[in-house]
Amino acid sequence: MNDLILHPEYESLRAEVARLREEIVVVRTQLDRATGVETELLKAEYGKRFGRLELELTRKYYRFRLLRRRIDLVRSYLNRGAEPDMEAIDAILDAEAEEYNQVLRRKAADAERASKMTFREYSDEEAVHAKKLYQQVVRALHPDLHPGATPDDIACLQQAVEAYNSGDLATLEAIAVLVECGEKKNDEPSCIDSLRKRCEQYRDTLSKLALRLKKVRSAFPFDQAELLSKPENVMKRIHDLKEECAKLDDRIAACEIHLQQLNGTV
Repeated sequence: MNDLILHPEYESLRAEVARLREEIVVVRTQLDRATGVETELLKAEYGKRFGRLELELTRKYYRFRLLRRRIDLVRSYLNRGAEPDMEAIDAILDAEAEEYNQVLRRKAADAERASKMTFREYSDEEAVHAKKLYQQVVRALHPDLHPGATPDDIACLQQAVEAYNSGDLATLEAIAVLVECGEKKNDEPSCIDSLRKRCEQYRDTLSKLALRLKKVRSAFPFDQAELLSKPENVMKRIHDLKEECAKLDDRIAACEIHLQQLNGTV
């Protein structure tokens, strides 16, 4: 019986599909980790260092903005030779203040959450094991690699994402066992044209994932990682925030004096 002779391009394309699949698994793992626990850890660290001061700075800034706005509104009446309608002015400022208060409440909640946030971090050995398990799940279930993934597949994958990011190694191990024991997906293309198409799809997916990862790692909170890593930079940032608060205190005081002077002309 003659041995089956495979077309050289077929073997080359199969190898390329396998290589791209593994690259997608690696980058997807990095992206899920970056958008999950790494982001939360950096946000928590940033919030613990600067959250309260930034909240205080924002509160003072909004106080200054409202005083400036009140001055402008009073002036608009005086410039027309009219007596300021304080009720109308108060109504305008109350509406604007509510917008500011929403921001302040959100910042206060973020600062409070950051102060209480804790994560179970993997040991070095656990980190290697967890990464291997997670990549096994991604390889078996992720729609980046399996366009026909079912809702159950995606739900199982989401559980794995949460377990991986929360340090829940036991759950991650259980999911990996379920995946290993489950029905194996065999959706690898069987002809050259299909392999070419799959290569194109995987290259496109890999390019998009790499771009997303790059954007994530260049945005907040990753853009603050270097600042947080150096105590002298942290201290300087704290000093700068306190200095900005003091400057705003001076501006607020000046606005209050100016407003008193304007009210004295009414």
